[in-house]
Amino acid sequence: MKKKGLLLLIAALILIIPFSVNAGTKKVLDKEYTTMSFKESLEQEGIAVPEGLTENDDQITIYLFRGHGCGYCKAFLTFLSSIYKDYGKYFKVVAFEVWENESNWYLMNQISVLKEKKPAEGVPYYFIGEKSFSGYAESFDEDIKNAITDEYNKKKNNRYDIFKVAEKEGLISIEDMQKQFGGEEETTNSSKCEKCNEVLIILLNLAFVAAGTVAIVLFNNYKFNQIRNAISGNVKVKKEVVEEKKPEKSVKATKTKKTTKK
Repeated sequence: MKKKGLLLLIAALILIIPFSVNAGTKKVLDKEYTTMSFKESLEQEGIAVPEGLTENDDQITIYLFRGHGCGYCKAFLTFLSSIYKDYGKYFKVVAFEVWENESNWYLMNQISVLKEKKPAEGVPYYFIGEKSFSGYAESFDEDIKNAITDEYNKKKNNRYDIFKVAEKEGLISIEDMQKQFGGEEETTNSSKCEKCNEVLIILLNLAFVAAGTVAIVLFNNYKFNQIRNAISGNVKVKKEVVEEKKPEKSVKATKTKKTTKK
């Protein structure tokens, strides 16, 4: 019974462990979203890139969901470019193109539900600190500039970041996003690391399958031996019964002959 229980435990672990390993590598969104920098977004829309455009950790992040070719999105990017000389030291832009990227569209709506309790109404849709803006018009200009400076003037630890909130809710992974914000070398190393993890998972699964096969074979052999031993035991018992009965018959026959002679 102990052997049987041990084999069943091994089989259960073999079924559970591979799925547990895969669950740990599952994407937070189950989708690959992509980002663009401020410079890349401006270039894609044919907008002049401001001189001296730089990004650093001291700046706040404007998260922008946009569509390639969207007129209002282009107008908003043009506005940001126009104020860069005076406000550029305060902000950087992380953009998500949603018209040509379904995963980015999904991400936008997840963030919108988190912030607004409903899906996004359209693009441009952007976040500056705790404030969110849907659409763009010149009447937004002062509110946008105030939102930038108000958020920048907060202590870094007190700044609001919608994506950090989303990470706490389990919607995204900031670590994954930071890898995408990095340079080509960092991205390459990241992709290599992901491939290594995938290979490791495959090898682990193969090892568990092999171990499971061995466990099943051993279990079947164990059961077969039990059945064979049981059958062998029954045959021996029958033989002994037959052998014990044969002498009794010959004795009775002898007694009958003696009685006849009398």
